[in-house]
Amino acid sequence: MNLNKRTDRRIQMERQLEKLALCATRIPAVEPAELTQEQRQFCKRSFQTPDPIIDLELCCNLSHKRALQTFLTTKADFAVIFEDDAIVADDLPELINTIDASGMKCDLLRIETFLDRCHFGVTARAHFGRYAAHTMHGYTWGTAGYVINRKAAQIYLDTPKMLGIIADRALWRRFPDATGIKTLQLIPAPVAQQDRFPFSQGNSDSDIEPHRKPVYKNIEKNEPVLAMLQRFWRDEVTIALPGLISRGLKKSTRGIVPFSGHYEPAKPAVTRAI
Repeated sequence: MNLNKRTDRRIQMERQLEKLALCATRIPAVEPAELTQEQRQFCKRSFQTPDPIIDLELCCNLSHKRALQTFLTTKADFAVIFEDDAIVADDLPELINTIDASGMKCDLLRIETFLDRCHFGVTARAHFGRYAAHTMHGYTWGTAGYVINRKAAQIYLDTPKMLGIIADRALWRRFPDATGIKTLQLIPAPVAQQDRFPFSQGNSDSDIEPHRKPVYKNIEKNEPVLAMLQRFWRDEVTIALPGLISRGLKKSTRGIVPFSGHYEPAKPAVTRAI
């Protein structure tokens, strides 16, 4: 998925995939000008949407939806979905070949690491060659790389309320919680967002983040009591508490999912004064 204006990201992704001999389909990302008034309702607070999203987040959600719709027009059993700021490890084709040969053993497989501490099950639930796949607990952030089957893609598209939830939260929490779709985390992971690497020094090239913070700050400042209670129930009771119990029972742990590849930032060109 790639915005028309981000030709730099498109070139970077095409070079990575060409190096790995992988052929991909570019999905033009949805832009704010394309949003309908009906879709913009997700950006307004209501009982159904206690956490309103900004228009750029809605565009991101719709871009994922567009990618899934494109997938279902094919005859493929699985699709690998990338956002255009993904860094892809050289072993990705190995994973794809394993899935093509043996199936996926789940409906939605997260192949990305956010390179910070996350919460996952101790025991692997599936193996893909030399990779292990574990259950995810708590919130898991990032939608730069995942594999999805036709069943999960169709159910996601048939669940319109997912559009009103930020993509990370929808895919890794609300969607499986609401539908029973089986999701797993691949360890190690062959995909990471470029600005998640330590040497990025926290510099984000996100098209969304600069617009998100001021809006969210205002939303939290004027948050109604009912919305606060809904958020507390969702975050602390239905997510944090089960995670705490599972850790206490030694069924899960917190740690960093390692990146399976190697990445260094491009070195700037050296210029000499004449």
